[in-house]
Formats: sequence, structure tokens, C-alpha cells
Amino acid sequence: MRLIVRSLWTALVFLGGTVCPGEVTVEDLSAAWRSTDRLEVEFREERHNPFRRIPQRFTGTIYMDRGRGVTVHYTKPTDMHLHFFEGDISRKRGSAEWERLELPGEYETLITSLFRILYWEEDWIETNWTISSEMTETGWELKLVPKEGMVLDRFFSRVLLSGQVGKLDPEKIHLFRRDRKDIEISMESATKPACFSAEEINRIFPRNG
Repeated sequence: MRLIVRSLWTALVFLGGTVCPGEVTVEDLSAAWRSTDRLEVEFREERHNPFRRIPQRFTGTIYMDRGRGVTVHYTKPTDMHLHFFEGDISRKRGSAEWERLELPGEYETLITSLFRILYWEEDWIETNWTISSEMTETGWELKLVPKEGMVLDRFFSRVLLSGQVGKLDPEKIHLFRRDRKDIEISMESATKPACFSAEEINRIFPRNG
């Protein structure tokens, strides 16, 4: 069951498309996953705070390249890139140069967890999370629950990933935090596989990424 859920999600995040129930096998999904190297997805993000009535809202684009990592480019309300690759986080504000980002322990855990879920780091996920899946009348849902005693259990109660019936595109990633400052990311349109020009690579990814 774990292999099925893992293979299904890797295809869901990075492939997209439309399928009919029962038509896709684990082998099909795994093969498609291995052949997908680049991705570009537009998104909307809401950050909730129990002490504020209106959440903070952000929009932007997520870029994934298997050899360069994941970059989240926020376009509103400010222009900022956040990049994750092999455990390191970098930031670029507007047209400024990339800089290595050093964060307090809590914030580093939150940000790197989101990036590792987007990149779907299998070893890290298997070590830190328990995964379950559920089909509903309107769609599918994968639930990640931090394993008891792991560091992530201090910050998250669960992470939910969901999409529509018959479609491999995920629509939402919802991170439920212990402090109730939840984060909800809605995926809007995806290009799979994405083709990045040399100029785009220089703009999107740090030179060491």
C-alpha cells in the first residue's frame, strides 16, 4: 500500500493529466515519474493566523528542475524567489543577487518541510511521515501525519493534499500547524514538462543550484 500511495503522489504532483479509475498502474506512474524532469505551476497561497480575520494572500509560480531543485517565485504582494536544493535555502529579492538564507530553527523547519513535500523527497517523507489515502465522491486526498517523536510533530498536526476525481493534477496542499497558523496552497495551471531557456534558468535558479 505504501508503494502505491508513494508512486501515486509522485505522479500526481509532477505529471498531471486526466485518467479513468482503474486505468493507471503503479508501474505506469513510476515510469512517468522517472521521465518528468521539469515543472512550472502557478499558485495562490493563503497564510492563516488565529488572531487575524483575513489571511495573508500571495501569488506566484513554482519551478522544479531535478538537477537544480525547487524555486518558489512570489510575484504578489512582493517580488521574491525562494530556492531549495540539497538542504540549502537561498533567497533573491527583486533584481538583487541570490543570498544564502539563514533562518531560526522553527522557520527553517517549516520552509524546508514545504519544499521537501513539493520536491517529494521520498527518503525524508518515509522517515518523518505516515501516509494514508482516501477517495471521496468529488476527489482524492492524501494525508501526511508526522510520526510520533519526530521533530516535525512539534510543528505540524497533518498535511493534506487533494485533487479531483479522474485527474492527476493536485489542486491543494494544506499544512495544518500546531500553532494554528495554517498554510493553504492552491495550484492553478501547470506546464509539464516545462522548457526553461538559458535566461530563465539564470533568473530562476542560483548558479550553484
